[in-house]
Amino acid sequence: MISSTRDSLRAAWHPIATRMDVPIGHLHVSLLFGEEVVVWRDRTDKLHVWEDRCPHRSVRLSIGRHLGDGMQCIYHGWEFSGGGRCRFVPAHPDDPAPAIGVRSYDHIERDGLIWATLSESKPTPPSLLPRQSTVTDRARLVLRPIVVNAGAAMVCAALKDDRGPFGAALDLSENDLRCVFGSATAEHGDKLALAIRPADDNRSVIYGVLAADNPIPERLAALRHHNDHLSALRDRIEAV
Repeated sequence: MISSTRDSLRAAWHPIATRMDVPIGHLHVSLLFGEEVVVWRDRTDKLHVWEDRCPHRSVRLSIGRHLGDGMQCIYHGWEFSGGGRCRFVPAHPDDPAPAIGVRSYDHIERDGLIWATLSESKPTPPSLLPRQSTVTDRARLVLRPIVVNAGAAMVCAALKDDRGPFGAALDLSENDLRCVFGSATAEHGDKLALAIRPADDNRSVIYGVLAADNPIPERLAALRHHNDHLSALRDRIEAV
């Protein structure tokens, strides 16, 4: 599953948050290949994914202020517009803002997850669950992210070997860290898609989206079932 080189993996799309992680007004921090990013929505619900570093003195922007249409660094108060450009420096209020900006990353919301890529080559956006699936968007349920104290290669190997409630794998992507499993029983949903975020060399996060067009009580039971199984899988990985 993880036959790609580190460089090609860095160029791929990876989930960095769930949609529910990033309500308007909140600054969500994520780690991807050791690089800290801050994810936020402006007052119009537009999503932004930036490097979590002020270009002035490298202070984390995530500890600053959400301004509705921009962000303010907590250190010297520099303000940045939604486009990432500096628009105001409190120490020089009458001078034009310097031509400096925050690095931003390409991103997309899909399958209830927020995806980003560190690549500047604009790779094809991801699709975790097959888009031709007859399951409605309402029936795509996002699992609780599972943090694992292990590298992505170890997590992928464990997922590839694990069949538990997942049944046989329908697809194993060779170019990134995504896979789709067929469910062992109908009560556990139709398909379970997983994606692994390589936070750094020794930590990963498993994201899951379950396609389950069942009545609400059964869907919630399926979510708990898969969350419990992935939590147990995490414990086995970390015990190695």
